Amino acid sequence: MQAYILALKNAFNFSDRLSRADYWGFVLLNMIISLVLSAVAILLMDVGLVGGLLSLASSLYSLALIIPGLAAAVRRLHDVDKSGWLLLLVLIPVIGWIPLLYWFLKRGSASDNTYGSVVKAVTPRNTLWMLLAAAFVMMIIVGSQQSALLESELENYDETMMLEELEGLTGVEIEETR
Repeated sequence: MQAYILALKNAFNFSDRLSRADYWGFVLLNMIISLVLSAVAILLMDVGLVGGLLSLASSLYSLALIIPGLAAAVRRLHDVDKSGWLLLLVLIPVIGWIPLLYWFLKRGSASDNTYGSVVKAVTPRNTLWMLLAAAFVMMIIVGSQQSALLESELENYDETMMLEELEGLTGVEIEETR
């Protein structure tokens, strides 16, 4: 929790360093909050206004955490003595994230570097393992909720409706063959 608050307090700080434990503490807690909001929004989707408001809250939360997430990632790169501009590697399709993941997982510089002095983590290791386990459980729960929702949608969707929708989208008449 301290890493999450620390990242939010430094939301517009793109110049210092951030320890590996604090970065992953922020990322995992952010993932858990996002997954909880999404899961509750999915569960209450049929309720109407409440489901819509929760879906909106989930979207607004994700939008609000873009800048703090970018700042944390840049500061994490600084901790391994890399430029924050390397975050743009994520724009390279398929493989751009691989070096970034390596640097995010790498231990930070043991001494002062170009970007500042050594930072001490505020997140204990056992907290990171608990956050990781919670994030994993939440991903399983949200995934099962989404698959159950998809199955119920598909049960109510017959082939005739699907063909009519395809014809409407493409403008091409599709003959039903059996």
